[in-house]
Amino acid sequence: MAGPSTLWETLQALLPHTKEELKLELGEKVEGSVLMLLQEAAELFLGGQRRECLQTCEVLLDYSWEKLNTGPWQHVDKDWRRVYAFGCLLKAVCLCEPPGDAASVAAALKACDMGLLMGAAILGDILLKV
Repeated sequence: MAGPSTLWETLQALLPHTKEELKLELGEKVEGSVLMLLQEAAELFLGGQRRECLQTCEVLLDYSWEKLNTGPWQHVDKDWRRVYAFGCLLKAVCLCEPPGDAASVAAALKACDMGLLMGAAILGDILLKV
């Protein structure tokens, strides 16, 4: 496994560097408050406030998880899958910030896996790359 700083540098190279590059446009099925929370998580991440970003991501993931499990999979709006995937992405990257121990990296990998399983493709399948 790559060292914490190498992993962090690799992830930084994959990620958008501005909020606009994250492309957080979602449809009307996603409540405005959820979009605002997602934007806040992105701003916290880009501002280097990883702990706060991680907390915000947990809220996003819990809420979007409920939306993903409200009925048959084919009836779940794709935008809710995107919300879940963005939450997983931000959580995973926050967990990999140096000094990053093995348990944090394992939790990040689990977040990516869940995003791939339950989410939708975002940012050119970035979860797969991460």
